[in-house]
Amino acid sequence: MNASKEIITQMEKLPPEEIREIIEHFQPEEKFSEEDTALLLEAIEDSKQGKNMIGPFEGKEAINYLRSLKGIPTT
Repeated sequence: MNASKEIITQMEKLPPEEIREIIEHFQPEEKFSEEDTALLLEAIEDSKQGKNMIGPFEGKEAINYLRSLKGIPTT
């Protein structure tokens, strides 16, 4: 596992306050708004619960997305 994936894996285990502290550490010039931070924390929680982060698909769009994951040309 590369270093960035290991860091992400470890960050997912942290409470939201500590994640916010890390984000602020690496973005000192540009602070995330409370709304952006809340969205990031929500995405982490959704990911931990295995929720689909891709978005809703309908019909052919879903088929094309699944084909692209397998490397099959889409129509």
